[in-house]
Amino acid sequence: MKLTETIDYENQTCLLDQTEENKIIQQQVSLPPITPTSFSGRKVTKHGEDTKIPQDQLKILWNDYKNSAAWRKLQEKLLWKDYVERCTPEKLVPLKYAPPIKAEQLRERDKNSLLLLTGASSNHYMCLRQLLRSIQKHEPKTSVVVYDLGLDANEREELLKVHNVSLKTFPFSSYPEHFNMNHYNGSYAWKPTLICNENKTHRKVMWLDAGDVLTKNLDDVRKALKKNGVMITQVDKLVSKWTADKTFINLGLNRSNFETTRMVRAGIVAFDRENSKSNSIIDSWAKAAFDRNCISPDDASLLNHRFDMSLLTLTVASKHPTHFNNLEVINHGITVHNDNITQSKSRFKDFLKNTELTKKA
Repeated sequence: MKLTETIDYENQTCLLDQTEENKIIQQQVSLPPITPTSFSGRKVTKHGEDTKIPQDQLKILWNDYKNSAAWRKLQEKLLWKDYVERCTPEKLVPLKYAPPIKAEQLRERDKNSLLLLTGASSNHYMCLRQLLRSIQKHEPKTSVVVYDLGLDANEREELLKVHNVSLKTFPFSSYPEHFNMNHYNGSYAWKPTLICNENKTHRKVMWLDAGDVLTKNLDDVRKALKKNGVMITQVDKLVSKWTADKTFINLGLNRSNFETTRMVRAGIVAFDRENSKSNSIIDSWAKAAFDRNCISPDDASLLNHRFDMSLLTLTVASKHPTHFNNLEVINHGITVHNDNITQSKSRFKDFLKNTELTKKA
């Protein structure tokens, strides 16, 4: 028997094995601790095939507790630490046996493989956890670096305990004032900056906004990177409608030349450092983001400007028009703006009430 948990309003689902679920509910099974290795960071290890769970320990059935008040109370107590916050690949070590990595410590990784980047402050913490769950389900072997853009100590600790990620803190104090998160979320200038920095040491990088959710693996993204050296997709917004006048002026561009130009999405982008076109785009994007007059001029607001998105669109359209005019539709399987999930612990009970648990044959 399978359970289906709806984790957002896009009908993205995560199937939980009944045996695994019963282990969480009963908390009766004691597994031997995993011996730490020299692995640089948190290592998640599969149990050997000889580790079996006696079936007589798993007697609680779904019908016994699905409508129970005690079950709801147990959800509120346990799910925050386990069930809600993690995907549950069947053979991962339980949380208490997975030693966390220290803050700022990086996982070992293949420098030529795809590296996933994301980040969040506290107001998007639950969205971030939802994204990491989907990555753990669809890309369990892919390295992930999470940037702390304003998380608190408890959130940092939970990230490192529950998810197999590396955690970095963006050094806002080392950058100009418009990077400050109190100024239109840092003008999102930190995004091209950290992507550019990571791309210098890692060949293939992909940025995902915290509100994104994976619904499949990223093989199509890898194919696009291999073919084009960059993966960028368009949206149904015109850059002429969503870019401040002074951004055009400070970039030396004429707005009239971009009246029908569609914007590109800045929340899902990927770059391959060994491609010259990719290098040109990310370097130009990051350089312009460093200049407040380009990414966040005085006449910019959320009513007429999209900061990193506007800047990336104009960078690609002006410097690589041939590539821009031939952007392909990539079936990357990533849904966006899944921001309606609970964003704070204080609203966790409401999230549980709106979480559909149904039996699936």
